[in-house]
Amino acid sequence: HDRLTGHSTTAITDHDRHTPLHPHNAAYIIYTSGSTGTPKGVTATHLGLTNLTQNWSSLVGDASQSINGNDARSVSGTSIQFDVSVHEVLCSLSNGTSVELLTDQSALANWRPSTDVSYLSGVPSVLAGIDESLPVSTSRVLFAGEALPVHVAYQWVDMGAVILNVYGPTEASVFALMSDPLVVGGGVPIGRALSGVRVYVLDSGLGPVAPGVVGELYISGLGVTRGYL
Repeated sequence: HDRLTGHSTTAITDHDRHTPLHPHNAAYIIYTSGSTGTPKGVTATHLGLTNLTQNWSSLVGDASQSINGNDARSVSGTSIQFDVSVHEVLCSLSNGTSVELLTDQSALANWRPSTDVSYLSGVPSVLAGIDESLPVSTSRVLFAGEALPVHVAYQWVDMGAVILNVYGPTEASVFALMSDPLVVGGGVPIGRALSGVRVYVLDSGLGPVAPGVVGELYISGLGVTRGYL
C-alpha cells in the first residue's frame, strides 16, 4: 500500500478478477464524434481486437522478417485519440515487430527514418507529403481514415511499397475491410471484409441492392463493438 494515496502498489493479476476475462469484455473505450459532432464513447471488446490482429497477421504476413538485414519495425504516428493507433501498436507488436512512436500525424509528416520500415500507416493527407526523398525502404504502407486519392496511392506504388487501403468505422474495431495490394491503373477499392466480418450494401428497406446500385454499407461479425458508453 502507498501510505499517501491509499492505493495498492502491487501489480494486479488475474486472481484479482471477480469473474474470468471473457472475449466480450471491454478492452478499451475510445471517443468519436462520427457525423453528429457530439462525442460518443465506443466500447471495443477483446474479441474485436483479437480478430483484427489475427487478420493482420494472415493478410499481411510475418512482419518479424527483416528488410535488407535490418530488424522489422513499424511506425506509429497516429494520436492515441484516434483508433488507428490501436492497429499501429497492437497489430505490430503481436506480429513480432518493434514500434517507433511519434507524437502525432504532424510529426509523421516531417518524419525521416534512419533505417528500413516494415509497416507504415496514416491518413492520405499526411502520407501524401512523404515523397521519393525517403532515404530508406518502406515495405508496406496502409492508408486509413480518409478516402485515398488515386494519385497518392500510385505515388507510393511507384516508390516500390506494397500499398493497402482499409476502411471501417470506429464501431467496427478500427477497420472492417482491406484491399488487395494496389497497382497502377487498378483504381483504389476499399477491399473485402476481414475474416470473421460480413458487409452488406442495403437499401432504405434493409434489402440488398443490385450490383452497381448505391446503398448504405452495413457491417456485422466479430469486429462490431458493444455500442456506445
